Amino acid sequence: MPVVVLAFSPVDAVADWATQPILVGPGRSWAPHVIGPAGVPKVTSRQEALAAPELAVMAAAAHGNAPDGRPTLEAALSALAHVDDEHGMVYYDLIMAALDEAAQQELQDMARSGDYEFVSEFAKKHIAQGRAEGETKGRAESLVQVLTLRGFAVDDPLRSRIAQASIEQLEAWLAKAVTATAIADVFQDG
Repeated sequence: MPVVVLAFSPVDAVADWATQPILVGPGRSWAPHVIGPAGVPKVTSRQEALAAPELAVMAAAAHGNAPDGRPTLEAALSALAHVDDEHGMVYYDLIMAALDEAAQQELQDMARSGDYEFVSEFAKKHIAQGRAEGETKGRAESLVQVLTLRGFAVDDPLRSRIAQASIEQLEAWLAKAVTATAIADVFQDG
């Protein structure tokens, strides 16, 4: 039974190079089948993406860097709503890995600007999770700054405790840090 290897490269030049025959023995060679961006159709509508989520992901990886790549990225994000979280994370990572910095920035700007309404529960969930993590990190940094400005020493174990705290706990500590006369007052229960 013959073996067929199919590979994808988001760069046409790499795809062309990778299709070169490989010498596997005297008088024998083998060549993989490689698809580059030119061999991947552009998937730009939500309907197309929903019908073939994996193709939408490949299209985003292949065409997301192009000047007209935004509709391809939007379609792929829509498709992620209809795959399970495990696949969605892998697919999202594949898209991001294929994008250059400008396209990654455009994708992030879409999320921040409100120009793009994420319809995918996957995207909404993970964007909300990222925002919550950012807010928690910001509160932790604020707490350390207030403690330091108030003249309290913040050693590594305390920094670690602060970094692992919930946003609710950080807010409670931050409120206490403003008026505490000793660092122990901030972190005691009650």
